[in-house]
Amino acid sequence: MTLKSQENIKNSIKIGIIQIKADSNKGNNLDKISKYISELCMDNVGVVALPEMFNYLGEPETFSRAAENIPGETSKFISKIAERKDIFILAGSILEKNSQNKKPYNTSFLIDPSGKIIAKYRKIHLFEINFQNNTNYDESDFLSPGNELSYNNILGIKAGMTICYDLRFPEIFRALTSIGCKIIFVPSSFEEETGKSHWETLLRTRAIENQVYIVAPNQTGFTKNTLTKKWGHSLIINPWGEILCTIEKGEGCASAVIDIKFLEKVRKKVPVLKYLKKHGSI
Repeated sequence: MTLKSQENIKNSIKIGIIQIKADSNKGNNLDKISKYISELCMDNVGVVALPEMFNYLGEPETFSRAAENIPGETSKFISKIAERKDIFILAGSILEKNSQNKKPYNTSFLIDPSGKIIAKYRKIHLFEINFQNNTNYDESDFLSPGNELSYNNILGIKAGMTICYDLRFPEIFRALTSIGCKIIFVPSSFEEETGKSHWETLLRTRAIENQVYIVAPNQTGFTKNTLTKKWGHSLIINPWGEILCTIEKGEGCASAVIDIKFLEKVRKKVPVLKYLKKHGSI
């Protein structure tokens, strides 16, 4: 039975995550993505989530030249795969041209099994860090921030969208949960330096405090173009904070079942969201 004939199924869905080491060669990056999507489809996934900057990870100074329109070359490529494989694809993020500014957006988009883009999210919180070697990096030097939340339904399950550094801002996760999201995507290109200490802890915290499924595909490995090392350790986490699947290091894919009945049991057992709805937060 195809996904298109399962539109009323709402209780569970299998989600796959992909972890790659992207570089500045878009063709090679997209070939990797296509290969892993095919592998996941053999495991009967209904949704595939890609990492942040999955089609291009080059030097920040090249971002404006590498940016595309959405719809554009990369989004059309992913849309054709979604339609051919009859799946939803969360296209982690690509550089999107900005008609108002030379600095592009870092944009994630959700594609349905017909190949249609049904949601688009521009990264709100732009990454900034002071590395131990006294070098600084600020994404706002090269990117423009978004300013709107984004979500849509996947087979009746409301799914929210974030990107990487948003993970450090719990307000966006609470806002998405408050409007009914039960899955929140966190496609990332998380650095190893901070990932060792913070990645899993923050992801599990967001899952537990919002009682949602967290789907977090990450980049992996050393990137010569940016001279940084990505942490990998892509994860899917349930509302109790348990890790359902992981890809530690290296490129690969994994999958897990999202069970909405389990989510409802967690919310009933520890009625945090019910309390907030009734009393508000302090």
